[in-house]
Amino acid sequence: QTCALPILISAERIAAHLRVVQSSFAAVLTDFIRTRYSDVPNLDLVAEVAGAALAAALVVAVQKWGEDGCTGALGEIVYASVDLVRSGLGPLA
Repeated sequence: QTCALPILISAERIAAHLRVVQSSFAAVLTDFIRTRYSDVPNLDLVAEVAGAALAAALVVAVQKWGEDGCTGALGEIVYASVDLVRSGLGPLA
């Protein structure tokens, strides 16, 4: 089930678009991390991994919200996704 909107584009096109959005998020987050944490050792690797992981968490949160019929508080789902990354994927430890 989707957000109770008529289907205007295919699931494949939506997935492709979300990958583009995720890539854009990752680039912005990576640049922010490089600027904000310029004194961190091995900064290039840290920034790339953190940017990619956080971008994925944001996109997955939006996907999950959409798959659930756009119900629930999107902000809470995003927070839970980012917190999962922040915890080092704690539930899997």
